[in-house]
Amino acid sequence: MNLTLLTHTPNPESICAQAAAICYRSEPSNKVLRHCLDAGHLSIFEHASATFLIEGISRVTSHQLVRHRIGWSYSQVSQRYTGCARRDVVIPEGLDERFHNAMQAAYDAYDAMVADGIPKEDARYILPNAAQTDMIVTANFRALLHFFELRLCLRAQWEIRELAEEMWQECRKIAPVVFKWAGP
Repeated sequence: MNLTLLTHTPNPESICAQAAAICYRSEPSNKVLRHCLDAGHLSIFEHASATFLIEGISRVTSHQLVRHRIGWSYSQVSQRYTGCARRDVVIPEGLDERFHNAMQAAYDAYDAMVADGIPKEDARYILPNAAQTDMIVTANFRALLHFFELRLCLRAQWEIRELAEEMWQECRKIAPVVFKWAGP
């Protein structure tokens, strides 16, 4: 998996602090940001966002990610239109030769169906959930705080937890006050 922070709201903590200051008729500051975090007044964090390029995650993880709808936008590689030239899969630890054989069989069957004239959009049904995909995702900071609460938890599935960890590290660089304590 490869994660790249493509862009984010300029001075994100400043805009969130300005929003908080309006609500409380106070001066914009880190203190008011921390107050909003502690008080659960999270709407002010909807004014800032971050956009990430995510490469090489499994379809399993992309499906978990798109469950987060409020405050998120997604663009993902289309298996319907692009076919399946990429044969990379995400391999969980501990899987043996049976997994590799099953992946190869699925891709061979896909190729055979497309060669026989079956539309790519129908042949793709045989492709594995382990197939790698790429996405661009944008989320506002409130949505990211909620995502980190759920997906940094040790009970979260390993791949989405690794993605959440990398996203959290990037968010801490651009908004250290907001994301310092984000998580479960």
